[in-house]
Order: sequence, then structure tokens, then C-alpha cells
Amino acid sequence: MDSFAMPEPQPAEPTPERPCFQFGLKHLLIGTAIFALVLGIWTGYIRKAVDVRKADTSDRIYERYFGFNLEDMKVRNILVATGTFTKSTWLSGTLYLVHGGSISLVNSWTVGRGPNRVGDGIWEGMKITVALGDKNTPNGRVTNLGAAGHTRGGGNGSDLPNTVNVTLSLAMPGRILPGANHIVYVEGDREPVVDQVMSVDEFARKNAGDYLVVTLEIR
Repeated sequence: MDSFAMPEPQPAEPTPERPCFQFGLKHLLIGTAIFALVLGIWTGYIRKAVDVRKADTSDRIYERYFGFNLEDMKVRNILVATGTFTKSTWLSGTLYLVHGGSISLVNSWTVGRGPNRVGDGIWEGMKITVALGDKNTPNGRVTNLGAAGHTRGGGNGSDLPNTVNVTLSLAMPGRILPGANHIVYVEGDREPVVDQVMSVDEFARKNAGDYLVVTLEIR
């Protein structure tokens, strides 16, 4: 009778070891750096954004506007800007007269939060109303840019007359981020070629009519 031999058992294949992730100082530093970068972008750029919309008849007409004397001016709200401000966040507005391709600065201001208000937090929501004020003078119509709703501001102005025959106006609502001066409102004697990322110099090159141009910048 043939004998039957049992095969000898073979050693089992070794189970490959799974790499063990070790959290060390290097990973902590990398994670901290990424967190700081994201936080810096959010607080210094994204959260500083303001949303701009066209003003309507429900928006308050203030007793005072920074940028002109309401007693002398006929006021008209044109825009409303809302956002969260620290005490070092500023909204700057500028009014230009663009006449036949040439540019003249009419007036400008920078507004924000007062520094010494008791109980203020780091961030505070603000609603700033932007307006134009008009008055007739012996030299012609004077238009200035004003702001209301802030608690601190500074600026400069002039009584530069203009002869702009306003047949249309155009507000350009949207979100404004730090780092650029945005055209947000135009009124003039003809339909303008304009967008929010266009500079005032470029606007003047592309438009031969007479216009009042408002820009806003957050910083």
C-alpha cells in the first residue's frame, strides 16, 4: 500500500506593518501656519468686504452728512454700504468730475469707527449711506459727495462747479474687497462704458461725455 505523507506546513506570510502616523512638532508648526494664514485672509481681506446696494426711497435721509453742509445742499442718497468694521477699518469715497476725457477731483472722505466708544467689540456691523448734495452758485451747480452712519471721519472738498446735464444715472452694486478703488456710481449726459474693475483713468479714456463718477475703497 502506498503511504500518504502530509505536506509540511508553510510559514505564514508576514502581515505588512501599517505605517504609524506620528504627530510631531513639525506637523504642529505646519498646522499652526496654515490656520494663521486662513485666519489672516479671513480677517484682513474677506471679512473687511462691504456690500454695496443702490439706495431707495425707504433709506433714511440724515440730518447731517459728512462731506457737505446739508443746509446748503439738496441731498439725494445714491448707495448704501454695509459690513463689519474694526477700529482700523476704513471706507473711502471720492467724487470725480470727468469732462471730455479730463478728470478733476471734487471731494473725498474716509470714514469708520470712533476709537473711544465704551463697550465696543472688536468687530461692529456698520451701515454707511452715501449721498450726493447739490447747490446752485453764481459760478454754476456744485455737487459734493457725503456719508452718514459712521462715527469717525476725515476728508477734503471743493466748490468745483460742473455743467453735467444728467440724463441718466447708473449704480453698480456688489461686494467690494480691500485693495482696489471701485467705480460704484456714475451719472452723466449719455450712457457710459463702465464696470466696477475699471479705473477712473480708463473710464475717462473710454467716455467722451460729461460725468460725475463715485468710487469706494475699503481698507
